[in-house]
Parts: sequence; C-alpha cells; structure tokens
Amino acid sequence: MDVPAEVFYVSKSTTLKRACEPFFRGTYNIGLRKNDDALKNEVDAGIDKIISDGTLEKILRKWGLWNDAQLELQKPKAEQKNIDSAYDVTSASFNWREAVWRLTRAAVVTVLIAFGSMFIALVFGMPLAIGQWKGPRLIQWLCTIYVEFFRGTPVLVQLLFLYFGLPTIGLAMPAWLTALIGLGLNYAAYESQVYRAALEAIPRGQWEASYLLGMNPVLAFRRIILPQAFRIALPPMTNDFVSLFKDTSTAYAISVWELATAYRELANASGQFLLLGVAVSLYYLAMSLPMAHLARRLERKLQRREAIEAVESEVD
Repeated sequence: MDVPAEVFYVSKSTTLKRACEPFFRGTYNIGLRKNDDALKNEVDAGIDKIISDGTLEKILRKWGLWNDAQLELQKPKAEQKNIDSAYDVTSASFNWREAVWRLTRAAVVTVLIAFGSMFIALVFGMPLAIGQWKGPRLIQWLCTIYVEFFRGTPVLVQLLFLYFGLPTIGLAMPAWLTALIGLGLNYAAYESQVYRAALEAIPRGQWEASYLLGMNPVLAFRRIILPQAFRIALPPMTNDFVSLFKDTSTAYAISVWELATAYRELANASGQFLLLGVAVSLYYLAMSLPMAHLARRLERKLQRREAIEAVESEVD
C-alpha cells in the first residue's frame, strides 16, 4: 500500500529514494454493512468487470501503478492468492466502561471549545454591534460585511477554510485552536445582531436623561444603557450558547476529538450506533440544560431587580 505514495512522491523527488523493493503484499479493502450480501455481489461484479475489460489496468498504468503483481488479478479466482479476503472491523465485545471514559474526555473537550468560542463571540460581538449601530459609515459597512459573511456561509466551510486554507499562506494552527477561533468568529456575528437589537430597543429618552444627570456618552452607556440592553439580550444569548454546544460537532471535520468525533469512531468500531447515540445525546443534554437553567435564574433575578428599582423610583 506504500507503492502509490512512492510513485507519487519519490519518483518526482531529487532528495528521496527507495529503501528497497516492496516486501509485503497489501490489499485495498471495501467496507460493507454486515450480511449485506446483495451489495457485496454487486461490488464483486463491478470489480470483475473493470478487470476483464481492461479499465483497471488503464487506470493503474495512467498513474504508474501497474506492475507484475497486478497480473495476478487477471488469473482465474481459483488461482489467485490472498486477493479476496474478508475482515470484520467491528468488535465482537464492547467495553462500555472504556467507551464512557472516552466519551467523557471528549465531552470535556466539547465544553472547553464551547466556552472558549463563546468568550471570543462575546468579546468581538459587542464592538461589531456598536460599530454597526453608531459607527461611521465605513465602519458600519465593514461590520456589515463581516456579519453577512459569517452568517451567510456554513460554519463547517469556515472551519475547513481556516484549517486547510490558511496554511497555504503560512498561518497554521492546531485543530483545537482552529475550532475554537472559527466557532468564536462565527458566533460573534450572531451575537452582534443580538446586542444591536437590544441596544436599539432602549428608548432615546434614556440617553437624554443620562445627559441631564451630567453623564458623558461613555458613562451613560456603561451605567444606564448597557444594563438594560443586557436584560433584553440575555434570552437569545442563552439560545446561542446552547446552539454553540451542538455546533462544536462540526469540529470533527478537522479531526478534533470532541463528542461527535468520539461517537462516530466508537460506533464505527463497535456497531453500537443506537446505544452510543443515546449516550451522546444525554451528554449534550447534560451540558446544555444547566446553562439554560442558570440563564433563566439570572433572567428572573434581573427582572426582580428591575421591578424593585421601578418601585423605588416611584416612591422617590
């Protein structure tokens, strides 16, 4: 199986050379569902066809892969050696203790990526919202381009671009860091629209009252406008955070060992797609439900504080 790599790389290189001739016969293998004999027969028939009509030889000669070992393919099946072999890639026994431990480690990675990405989203979301809301025309235009780009393209495509595209210009990052930054930048676009809508919902009179009290714009924003906007933005922020936990599953595309990646690999190895799927779903629920519960408690607390402040102002 190293022959294709040797043909592609070594034959074109001036610094690499063969160590020796191939010393072991490798095979190409096709994975099928267990007991799917109908599909197996179709695959066998397709392989026999491209061998008998010369298509396989034509393809292999095109890429310089045809050699004496391939001549054995043209022999009758009774004379072939080690050509058609079956392998069972799923485990007969399944160690649930090991599986739970691996899922738990993957869940920790998922939590770290989610919190890190949300932190980036919060940090970048507010400047984007303010720039799009009150910034000069050029800043508004640039912020709008950023928001529409990240909202209008799939997050999976963005992660693939960051992981495989940036190294071509010398910017290579580990997979986990790519996932963290990619999801953070993506959700910053969504958070900015939540903040902008919350800020625009504050009546103009709140600004004017702040100025009458002698506050400058920065102090008025920090003491009067931002707390009220935060109360409005909290529910959609919570929804975005829960969604972010689920979107961490896209990091499997760049080989990050998070929960969805662990599920796919464990299920492929064991065939326990149903039970492992239930277990992974419970992990996601265990991560997202507490955050939603805490957010609801904080929202109720803020509402009670707002009601108390309203009563106190009426008494004054």
